[in-house]
Amino acid sequence: MILFNAAAVFPANVTLSWNPPATDADGAPLSDLAGYIIYYGMESGTYSDGLDVGNVLTYPVSGLYDGQPYYFAVAAYDASGNESAYSNEVVKIISQDTESPVISGIYAGNITGSGAAVSWTTDEVSNSRIEYGMSAVSENSLLDTSLVINHNIALSGLSPSTQYSYRLLSDDISGNSTVSGEYTFTTAALPVFPTPQTASADLMLVAVYAPATAVPGATVRQRT
Repeated sequence: MILFNAAAVFPANVTLSWNPPATDADGAPLSDLAGYIIYYGMESGTYSDGLDVGNVLTYPVSGLYDGQPYYFAVAAYDASGNESAYSNEVVKIISQDTESPVISGIYAGNITGSGAAVSWTTDEVSNSRIEYGMSAVSENSLLDTSLVINHNIALSGLSPSTQYSYRLLSDDISGNSTVSGEYTFTTAALPVFPTPQTASADLMLVAVYAPATAVPGATVRQRT
C-alpha cells in the first residue's frame, strides 16, 4: 500500500509526498520498483491527468487553477511496466497566497577581520538574499535560491575594522517579497604582533692586559 499526502500548498502548486510500497500485489517482497505516476483531477476518483515522476517520494505539481479542489492519487510501477492500484486519495483546494514572508531573528555572527555570517528566519519557505556595503547597502549582493525557513549567508573578502550596512530580502514561491530594515556590523581588527627583541651586537673593547715578560739585558719591573 502507498500512503500518500499533500505536504504543502502554494498558489497553483501543490507538493505531494508518499511512502514506498514494500510488496508486490501478490504479497511477495518488492525488488524491481521503477517509479511512480501521480494521477489527479477535479473530481474524486476521476483523474484527467497523470505525471510519470520517476522513482522519487516527493514531487511538486504545478499549473493548477486557483480556488479549485484537486484530487490526487499515486500508483507505482515496476521495471516491466506493471502498474499498481491507486493509493489512497487526498484532496486539496488550491488557494491564492498573497502574504509576504515575515523576517525575524536577524543575527550577524562569526565576525572576523575579513568575513561574517548573517542568519535569519522566515515564517514560510523562501529564498535568501543579502545586500551590503561600506557606504551603501546596494554595493554588493548575494543570493541563495534554496527555499528554506532558516537562512544563512556567509560574507567574505571584507575589510578589517570596517562598519558594514546590510539588509535582507526573501521571496516565497508565489513571488511575494519582503525586505528587512538596515542593520550594521563591524569587522574585527587584524591582530598586532609585537616586534621580536634581539640582543645588541655592538661591543666595545675597553682594555687588554698581558703579563710582563723578561727582555735579555734589561731589568723588568712589575708595575704594582
